[in-house]
Amino acid sequence: MIGQEPIITLNPPTECSRPGLDRFRQMVLDAGEVQAAGFDGRIARAEILTFLRVGPAIVGVGALKRPGREYSRGVFKNAHAKKTSDEFGLELGWVVVESAHRGHSYSLRIVKALVAYASGRKIYATSVTTRIAMHKALTTCSFERDGADWQSKRRLDERLLLFVHNGHSG
Repeated sequence: MIGQEPIITLNPPTECSRPGLDRFRQMVLDAGEVQAAGFDGRIARAEILTFLRVGPAIVGVGALKRPGREYSRGVFKNAHAKKTSDEFGLELGWVVVESAHRGHSYSLRIVKALVAYASGRKIYATSVTTRIAMHKALTTCSFERDGADWQSKRRLDERLLLFVHNGHSG
């Protein structure tokens, strides 16, 4: 697999293979990005899933999610954001790259593909304060921080940041 150019595919959940969906689910759960309860339903409601392959192996994933209105309002409220959640119909998230494949800007490639897919629609994303590589990928793709960091409800040792993309490039 060394030396092979990564390939990114984007598919709605209904057009993904069962092994692909299983791999997506497992990568995100293994990374501790979500709680397992209800996750399959959230995957099914996503607008688009992204798979980054090196050879036949899926080594990175991401998604544009359709978050619930109350969830989005809570995120923007917790961040004390200047923008309102009603402006943002999509959430970029579940970006995970296998640890053995990190350091190759794969998360940046995933974020770029998802922003391009959104075609000018406004997107928001959250990230824990310690995920510096993800922050760099987001800001490189014209996301901006909005508001202040806040305490994660799932992990007491982490704080979250809100990033917004206004639907335009650089």
